[in-house]
Parts: sequence; structure tokens; C-alpha cells
Amino acid sequence: MSLKKLGVLDFGYRHDINPSSERVHSVIKEAVLLEKLGFSKIWYAEHFTDSLQYIWASPDMLIPIIAAHTESINVGIAGTCIKYNNPLKIAKDYHLLAETFGKRIDLGFSKGMQDGYYGSILNLTIKAIEPQNIREELQARIKLTIDLIASQHGILKPDVWNLVGSSSGYETSFSLGANCSRTLFHLRSNIQPDNFKQQQYVEGFYNKFGKTPKSNICVAGTIQKDSKLIEEIKQKHLHLIDTDTCFCGSPSEVSDLLHACAEKYQVEEIIFFEMSFREIDRKNSFKSLGKIISKLPPVIEAIAMEESF
Repeated sequence: MSLKKLGVLDFGYRHDINPSSERVHSVIKEAVLLEKLGFSKIWYAEHFTDSLQYIWASPDMLIPIIAAHTESINVGIAGTCIKYNNPLKIAKDYHLLAETFGKRIDLGFSKGMQDGYYGSILNLTIKAIEPQNIREELQARIKLTIDLIASQHGILKPDVWNLVGSSSGYETSFSLGANCSRTLFHLRSNIQPDNFKQQQYVEGFYNKFGKTPKSNICVAGTIQKDSKLIEEIKQKHLHLIDTDTCFCGSPSEVSDLLHACAEKYQVEEIIFFEMSFREIDRKNSFKSLGKIISKLPPVIEAIAMEESF
């Protein structure tokens, strides 16, 4: 399968944007640039930290701002921390966004948990979950949110995505009736392809729901001319990313890695987590990625009046 789309995942971590009043404006400008370059989507992650170098904690307020400043690119959250968020509120808010901006809104579900001080505050707002039941409880909350979205009036619904770290995520995505986005760059991710499970997911999903699910792969990397800069960027991510699997290097090197990845994991779309922190480095990398996009084969999508997930 050949690569046809590139999207972007953004954690909102920046080093060089001051004063704070310029921080959101820089994110807006970057989104406009990504749309012009031909990227398929922008996903903003939810996280809670006291670091001043993160522009947002929850991107719920950011997503409609970005959607209003762009015209065609998909915009969404990847993902909402389902442990701490109310399924009814998520369903209502993202249904409203979809009704406002059409089929451009993506809703991804994260099963991650917050540690430390902010984790203790977030835990005050939810019922206690026994550690041995955490996986089942989080899956139940995702399923409830998806069912609530499906029950809303109107045909415009957000695309829902189950965010997973291994091929077993295809099975859970099928049980949820959700699209599947699989990360390769987080620490402890299982990077074995298992295309058989993916094919089972696609075929089973079509047989049950009458439509083909969307799936993609998330990778981390950066395109920079300076090898020392690349090593510096890698070092700042050791706490989060398996830097041995990063897609870093020249445009031709990263292009080869992306195409090989699409073939290996049998996907047409890859979501790229840009590892650089400075605005200029991010812009340079995205422009290089944009040249890769301009050479991709065109995507022919059927126009159908079918409901989103």
C-alpha cells in the first residue's frame, strides 16, 4: 500500500515563543501553513503539566479556533484523556464542532493517565477505579461516548479514533466501532506490524458496519540540515520517545522511511509528530515534508451521504 496522506500531531511544546500572547497565534499560523502545504489533518494532544513551555493543557478551546482559521484540513484531539473527561460532555461538544465545521473534526481517545500533582486534582473529579479494572473501565467510557455521539441528531458527526500502541488495538477498535491510529514512537509501543490483524479489522468492520474503517500510523521525526541539531532534538525527547525509531534526517532519507513505513504497515496515511521545539525548525521541517506531500499520488475519495462514526 502506498503513502497518500501526511498529518501532524502536536503536543504544544515550544521553546522560543514569547510573550505568551503570541503563543496561540503561532499555533494558528502553523495550522494555516500546514493546510497550504497539503497536510491531511492536525491533531492536538491533551496533557496537564506545570511547564510553561506547553501552550495548552486541553486543546478543546483551541480546536474551534484552528478550524475557523482553516478551510479544508481536518482538526482534532489526539486524544482526549477519557479517564478524566465526561462522556456526555465530550459527545455534545464534539458533535457541535462537527455540525459547525462539517466532516473536518476528529475525536481521538487516549487511555493515558496523569501523574503527580495535576493527576491528584483530576482524580478528585472522577469515581475511583480499581487498578485491575482500569482497561475495561476506560474502554467502557470510550464506547459510551461513541454511542452518545451516534445518538445525536443530524448526519454530521466527528470521526472517532481509538489511539493504540500495538496491533492488539485493531481488535479493540473493531469492538468500539472506531477508526484506529497506532503509535510507533511512544516508549513501550509494540512496533510489530501484524498485517493479518489489521486486515481482520478492516474486513470485520466492513461486514458489521457496512463501511471501511480508517487507519493510520503515528511516527516521530524531524527534517533538518544540521546533524548536531537533530541529535540535540532527540536528546530532549528521551523521556517520551524511542529515539532509535525516529524518522530524522534529510528530506530524501525521511521520505524513504515514510514510504517504507506505509508499505510495511499497510496504511495510506501517516501522522508525523514533529520533534523540534523552535518555531523556525518546525517550519523548515514542515516545508520539507510538504515537498514530499506534493509528490504523493492523489487520493480519490468516494463522495457519499453516509454518517461519520
